Amino acid sequence: MKYYIDKTMKFLEKTRKIYINNSKFEVEIEFCNMFVLLAIIIILLIINAGLLGYVIGGIVYR
Repeated sequence: MKYYIDKTMKFLEKTRKIYINNSKFEVEIEFCNMFVLLAIIIILLIINAGLLGYVIGGIVYR
C-alpha cells in the first residue's frame, strides 16, 4: 500500500506544473490524499464488519 502511494505521489510530482509548486498546494494535496485514504479505509472496515457479522450470524443460527 505504502509503495503504491509513493508511486502515485512521484507520478503527481512529475505531471504537476511548476507554477503550482508552492507549499500551500502541497499541503492541500497531502490533506486531500489523507482524506481519500481515510474514506477508503473506513469503507473497507465497514465492509469487513458486515462480512464478519454475516459469517458469525450464519454460524450461530445454523
